Amino acid sequence: MQTTTGAQRNPGIDLLRGLSIILVVIHHLALRIPLMHTGLSAVFPAMLLKALT
Repeated sequence: MQTTTGAQRNPGIDLLRGLSIILVVIHHLALRIPLMHTGLSAVFPAMLLKALT
């Protein structure tokens, strides 16, 4: 990505942007598929999966 002002990208903002995209995708999957009944329940804490649904 090329900027006209020559400013550098902030890696912290890019990290937050990436995490938010991942959380939105997981949330949209949770609307269709109960995540507590998938393999994600072995990886993520139950409290997080309940919050996403």
